[in-house]
This record gives sequence, structure tokens and C-alpha cells, in this order.
Amino acid sequence: MAVQLVPFHNAMRLGQGFNSFTQEICIDNAVVGISDPDDSHPLVPTTYIPIASDPNSVPVKAVGEKKGVDEMLANDDAAIITKYPSQVVTYSSKYVTKLSDVSNDLNVSGSLSIRYGEISGGGSGSYVNTEAFQNSDMNFLIVVHVTNQTINIKDQLQFWPVGEKPADKYTPKSLTDTYGDCFISGFQEGGIFTAMVSIRALKKSDATQIQADAHLALQVGVGSVEATGKFESAKKNLNENSEVTITVNWSGGGQLKEGNAKWDIDALQSVAARFPDLVAACPQRTHAILTKYTALRGFVQWRGAADVSPLGYEIANLYTSELLDVYMGYKLVWKDIHNLIDDFNAGKLQLVQAKAPAKQITTPETPATTPGGPNGAGEKLEPFDPNLYGLDKALQTCRALMVRIVAENDDVTRNPEYAIDKKRPVAYLRPGLFRQLLPYQQPPDGLLTHIFFGTVGYGEVDVRGAVAWAGWSAQTVKPQVIYVNKKMDFLRATANTSRIGGSLEVADVSTSGARFVQWGSYRYSNECRWVVVPKNDQGIFVDTVIFPDRTIPATTTPPTPPKMVKQMQRITFPYPYDYNPPLVVAFLHNWEAETKGPVCIAVAVENITTTSFDLVTTGLDTTTRITASWFACPSDLKGVKCGFSPDPWTASEATLAAAKPSSTFSDRLQFKDRTEFKRAPCVVVAPRMFALTAGTQNLRLDVDASSVTRYGFDWRANPWADTEMVGAAVSWIAWDRDFS
Repeated sequence: MAVQLVPFHNAMRLGQGFNSFTQEICIDNAVVGISDPDDSHPLVPTTYIPIASDPNSVPVKAVGEKKGVDEMLANDDAAIITKYPSQVVTYSSKYVTKLSDVSNDLNVSGSLSIRYGEISGGGSGSYVNTEAFQNSDMNFLIVVHVTNQTINIKDQLQFWPVGEKPADKYTPKSLTDTYGDCFISGFQEGGIFTAMVSIRALKKSDATQIQADAHLALQVGVGSVEATGKFESAKKNLNENSEVTITVNWSGGGQLKEGNAKWDIDALQSVAARFPDLVAACPQRTHAILTKYTALRGFVQWRGAADVSPLGYEIANLYTSELLDVYMGYKLVWKDIHNLIDDFNAGKLQLVQAKAPAKQITTPETPATTPGGPNGAGEKLEPFDPNLYGLDKALQTCRALMVRIVAENDDVTRNPEYAIDKKRPVAYLRPGLFRQLLPYQQPPDGLLTHIFFGTVGYGEVDVRGAVAWAGWSAQTVKPQVIYVNKKMDFLRATANTSRIGGSLEVADVSTSGARFVQWGSYRYSNECRWVVVPKNDQGIFVDTVIFPDRTIPATTTPPTPPKMVKQMQRITFPYPYDYNPPLVVAFLHNWEAETKGPVCIAVAVENITTTSFDLVTTGLDTTTRITASWFACPSDLKGVKCGFSPDPWTASEATLAAAKPSSTFSDRLQFKDRTEFKRAPCVVVAPRMFALTAGTQNLRLDVDASSVTRYGFDWRANPWADTEMVGAAVSWIAWDRDFS
């Protein structure tokens, strides 16, 4: 008889009845321990002591040699308790494609997961982020299972029936309802660590390579120097070319890492390698060991000629695994319909009715009400209307299909033979078929048709704003406008002040033009670039974000060196992207520093998903204000690309202090896809970072692109005159000239 394990939770007791299919506890003290091997007849209600005694419970009467687990555990006689050698460690890292694979690997019943709508066990929360799992290109399950010892009671175990009810008065169902199909005969102690790593490739074409990298990066321990190099390279490729979601769950081992440390590939490697040692110091019960009643002599004697046994669920497990995968698929459909309703109410989308499928789709047939009778016909389903009424009806239908799966799960719990009944109708409609009936988002009027851009110049002015106007071909609605610096020539306001800053503003945007304003400290000739994208162009979004003003630290004696300060805002796209996260860049829009010391200001983007990203500003704590503009476009949109250079750019107080001034900052940027452009594209380059020395009084910087070809371009950031600069970085946008 194979050993059957289930996740442990604190309600479990030795000798307790248990249903292995639903993983629910049944009657307590279904089995008790005896020390007299000749005393094999079934017990009666007055002669027992629970094998699962609870120190907080009311003491019960003990008769003869019946002994509880506490007494057995306190006995030093090695013949009573067997503790197997420490430690047995199992590590696995595998690629999984279905949620039922995860539940099977974690010994979690599919029936239990359907009932509670998540894969969980032991009362410790969900093992899997089901939404991330189903939205990912690949999923890897990491399990580290450590067994310190297994506690089994070697005293003879005896079945203890309830009352005087004889076995022939039970049916398999009523027997299972009362006692379960097995009992808890022992526990495993140690620890178990599980991690679900869900990965989305930023480019679908890279999915195969990313899967290979993940297989290597998620191994514990490497051997040769060559293997170590491949391991590090795989981790780097995984971090750069994919979006990774990690869900962890563990018991035993105590605190696995510092509380403020994030879960990433390196953290998983470290924890998995150290977990056995941590469990040795802090073990917990991880699993209960189940034994069937038919393995007990006393149970066989009790049932006698009645030959009644609990229900057998071995034939039903495969079927419920299939039900689980379908049910979780409908959970995702349910959420998607809710999102459609929310966006439709907010006026964010227009819906189109789905086309009728070539073959009629119907709900599942209902089982016959009488043995041998006909099955009930399913209901015909038509494409849902593209309005709130249609979405609400889709939601109701989705809920009914989910309830049908739950009802089927309950039926199989009571009648396991249903799982192999060929005449019984299939209890589900595939979620993919149901999705064909849902209304979908109205696509934009067309793909990208035009990008307008130009340059505006400003003469010498004081702190007042300089105004320029620019126009473009008239659009049906107001377009999106982004406004960036090209040439900056800012002076401190006066000789005895430390204020220096610049600000851009777009005002009076119409369908055919806008007013561009530049503010800031005293300045000479300046130039700025503007880029306009019509709003109906698919998947391109731009905006400007103002960060809260910062307070400069008070002056101290001796002076405290300035420190780098980081600000971050989570930005949500007007509409989510369908498959891959977009390309996103940020530009330095407005800034102001109140210091005679060094100046360092930078903007960047992090954690890009299909729905949002983090816009991050970094600067010395002497910077009082930063505003950033951003540009996003689909990663697979042909003819439009954007990026950073150098990427990544990082700085710290130490690197800034050690850096030497340079008269120019430049680089040659090569497009990743050399077939992206058929000829030299249009390119806009603007600063996203600059760093000045402590002695610099003014900011004079010119940024531009040159030597543009279909394969790339040169960019340069040139400070001049008295400006001493120790660092510069740019963001860029490139698009096919057919759009201009």
C-alpha cells in the first residue's frame, strides 16, 4: 500500500478520521492505540483513551492497557516510537503547464481546490498566484522538502466504532461520511518550501531561450567554473528579457531572509540551499500520513460478513484534476468580464459583438434524473451583446458554469464511480469556447499613421516665461503632446543665490497646435523639441508627471555631504496592452536645485507590465523639484522604437565624487532589430540625466543625434563654457519616416 501524505494543519490529531479526496477531517478518535496485541476485537465506548489526546481537553477515562499518544511519546522505550534518521532532503525544479500539476505535486486535493477556489493546504494560504500562473508564458515550481523525522506509533492500532451501530447498517457513503476513507496514522516533521516562478517573455520570440535560461537559473548549486558562468548568464538573461512573478510558501525553518529583502532568483537560490540547515534548527509538522481502514485487523473484524468499505477515490482523482483546470480557467474569465464592465462604465472602451462561431456552442448536458433515463439538453449560447446587459448576462452564465463544476465535484465526492461513467455527460464547457462568445474591445481607427515633431527656440530672457507656438495638421481630436529639452543654457538667478532650474509647459493644446512655454532661472538661447501623436494611434501613450517638492536638509556644521534621494510613482496606462509589456522611456521635463554644491538629477522607468510601470526620479537631496515626461509604445509595433542610453545608468554619492569632468558624453546606439527600419528613421534625443560638479555655476548643455542610419545613430551631450559635467544620459524615440 503506497504511503499517502496530505499537508498538515493544526486541527489534525493522530487517530482522526480523514477524507483523502476532500482533505477534510472527520470523526476524532476513529482509531486508538492498544498495548495488548491479543486485544484485537473492536472497542466499545467505555474502554478507550483517545490516541489524539489534547492537553487542553477534558480528561477521559482510561480502562485496561489502552494508552494515549502523550503517554506513548513520553515512554523512552524505543520499541514504542520509531524516529527515522535525520535528514531526508528532496529538491525539485520543474516546468509546469497546468494548475492540477501543481496541486498533485503539493499533495493538495483537486476537490479541495475547487471548493475553495485556490490551491492551498495546511491553512497557510494560497500556494499559487493563479492569475499570474495563467497569464504567464511559462511557470516553474520549486519544492524543497526536508524530513527530519517521521513519528509512527508502533502499538497496535484499533478501530473504534461509534455506539452500537453494526457494520451492516452502514453503506459505503454513510461510512465515509462518518469516518472518512482513512485515518491519520502519523506525521512527518521537518519543513517544506515551495516557490512558484511565473515568467512572461517581453518578446514572444525569446520564449524558448528564456525557458532554457530559467531551467538553468532555478537550479541549486553549480559545479565547475564554466557551469557557474552559464548559471550567471542565464540569470542575467532572465532578468533582462522577462517579467518574473514569484509566490513563496513555507513551513519550518523560521525566518528565511531579512524582512526588507525582496524575493528574486538570487533569494530563491540562497533560501533553497540553506533551507535544510534552517529546518534542522526549527522544524515543524509538514504532512499527515494516512492509512486506510482496511489495513486494520480490528476494522476487518468489525465489518465481518457485511463486507462494507469506505468509498474508493483512486478512480476520481484524474477527473477532478481536469475539473480543477477548467474551474481555474473560468476564474480568469470571470475576472476579465468584471474588468470589461469596469472599463465600459468608465468610458474607456467601445465593445464589439463577437462573430457567431461556425458550430453551435451549448452549455453542458445535465445528468439523467432516473437511472437509464435521457440526459437533459444543454442551453444554446449566442454571442453576448456589446453592452452592460450583455456583459451582465455573460457574468451570470460564467457563474452558472462554475457552479456546475462545483456541483459535479460534490457528486463525485458522494459517488466516485461517476468519474468513469461513460454515459454521464461532461460537466463543463471549455473556457476557450466560452471566450469566443464574449464582446471584445473596439480596436482603434487604425494603426499608426503619423507622428509630428518639431523644434522651438527661445532667445535670452530672465526668470519670466518664454513663449513659442507650433502647429501641425489638423486632427479630429486633441492629440497627445510630449515636450523635451534639446539645448539648455541656464544661469543661476543672481550671483549671491544658489537657485538654478528649468521648466517646460505645454498650454492651449488644440487639434492643430499648442503653445510651448519655458520657465526657469536667467537663461540665454534655448531650444526644445516637441512630438505629437494622434490619440487614435494604437498603443502609443505620452504624459507628464509632477513629483512632490522635496525639502532640502538643514545646513549642519561641519557640512553634511549630499545624499542620493529616490522618488517613485506607479503609472497606469490608459488602456492595458494585450500580450507583451510596452517599451517605455522617460525624459527630464522640469527641475530645480537649491545648492552651490554638486547637482545630479535623473529619471528612469522600472517594473514595466502590460498595465503599468514605475516612474522613478533620482537626485541629490539638494534637488527640490523634478517633473518627468514619458513615452510608451507597443514592443512589437513596426517602425517605432524607443530606449535609453546608456542603459542602465547608475550613480551614487561615491561615484559622483570620484568622477572627472568631461567635455562631451556620447555613444553609438545600434537598433536591436537591424530589419526594423528600411531607411534612416526620424530620431529625437533628449536628456534624462545630468550631473554637475560642485564648482559649476551654470548649466549649459546641448543634446542631439547625428549619423542616423537604418541601423542606429550617434548621440552626444556636450557641455560648454564654464559648465563642468561628470555624467549625462539620454532617452530617445525613433520612428519610420513614412509616419512623418
